[in-house]
Amino acid sequence: MKRNNISVKIRVRSLFLALLLVLLFSIIIGAQNKEDSLSEDGLTLSVDGMRLQASSNAEVSVSGLGVEQTSGTGLPSIAMLEDDFDSENQGRGILNYSGFANWDTARGTVDLIGHGFWDFFPDHGLYLDLDGSTREAGRLESRTTFRLGSGEYRLEFDLAGSPVSGPDTVTASLGNVYSEDFTLALNEPFRTFSRNIQVRIPISAKLIFDHEGGDNEGLLLDNVKLTKVSAEGSEEEIEVHTNDSDLGVQQLPTPMIFKDAFRLSTGELIIGELLSFDSNSFRIRTEKGVIEKKRGEIDAILLGNLGEEVPGLTDVSVLDLSKATEAWAREWTVLSTHMDFGGGKPGFYSEAVRVGDANPNPGRRGILYLHPKSEQEPARITRRLTVTGPAPTLTMAVSGNRDTDGDWALVIKVDGNPLAEERIIAGAEGWQDLTFDLSSFSGQTVIIEIEAWANNWYYEYAFFDYVE
Repeated sequence: MKRNNISVKIRVRSLFLALLLVLLFSIIIGAQNKEDSLSEDGLTLSVDGMRLQASSNAEVSVSGLGVEQTSGTGLPSIAMLEDDFDSENQGRGILNYSGFANWDTARGTVDLIGHGFWDFFPDHGLYLDLDGSTREAGRLESRTTFRLGSGEYRLEFDLAGSPVSGPDTVTASLGNVYSEDFTLALNEPFRTFSRNIQVRIPISAKLIFDHEGGDNEGLLLDNVKLTKVSAEGSEEEIEVHTNDSDLGVQQLPTPMIFKDAFRLSTGELIIGELLSFDSNSFRIRTEKGVIEKKRGEIDAILLGNLGEEVPGLTDVSVLDLSKATEAWAREWTVLSTHMDFGGGKPGFYSEAVRVGDANPNPGRRGILYLHPKSEQEPARITRRLTVTGPAPTLTMAVSGNRDTDGDWALVIKVDGNPLAEERIIAGAEGWQDLTFDLSSFSGQTVIIEIEAWANNWYYEYAFFDYVE
């Protein structure tokens, strides 16, 4: 693809800056291989196809999606997580706290301290002691699984040494693209750590702080921030000049391009990159080239990179699992399920209880209730993940309906291809713990789909105790 080289030479009083931005936007949208020119009290603009020249003292960046003013040295950034813990527990400290808005305590405990409660640094508001009060240090995981596209990210956080014992160590990590141990001595004051992280291949990842030990006295954590600094690659450049000197070439961030999964109304799964969306149709780059699909042709989309930034697209899950009490359920998106359970509804339930006609086998807690959408369309959950580890597996516990012997067909796909043979899950067999080998996908970022298909359309409620 040819790059559009846009040279901008600017000489205008600040009085005309606002006018300049409006004129640039209008001219770029209207330019179609013709030449236009404009002069306005020291302002000169000319357009030759997609080439623009102008004069002023301000700095302007132009992208294919519009015009925005930049700082000249920095690129637009997106804050993905920012947490100072000050609003937790209504601003009051508490030992062994687990009710975080942005975090799960996946192991051990952490203490929420400060604001006069075990407060060693009064100027820091609330902050965390990462080795709580149960003699098992905490592992803090972000509740959000971040969808990281190619580009640069910045992780910042404040750490202080324990005021009681030390040294102590915590490991900060972001998926498989970043991991680092931080060891601080006794009574070290808070200081800010900042790390720039390069992501070459889009991944899904949690931000984790994993503390070692278990003596109830750990490192102190505050002011965590994860920011997307820039996207990798660019299809446009901007060359900036002033009256005095040439400031060189500044590369702009790539327009939003996504690795996504698209489920068509026919049941077909397309994996590609979203190029554009105009509220009526999608342009998608696939391995076979660019295709266009109307909005009505797509049932669901699993976004792979900052999908929340695309106007007009919302969460495609048909069930809200964000409040599920077990972390595994919050990591999956429910693309389809039957919504009428004969007096109940599908969803995540903390206990194995009857919901309408759905009645799982006992003995398990934290269960996802689903049902095939129709005789021809399954219930379907999906997740994007990076397969890591020496012997990676997909594990799950499944069951059929208990008192009325229902059964359903389990199908698992990786990137649209079957992972194993179809398996009938019968309620009479109780809970089944299953393991599937993922070693052939090691090191790859993949889309996993789990489907519950109808089998004779008789009480085919599908129950999942965990899927990891």
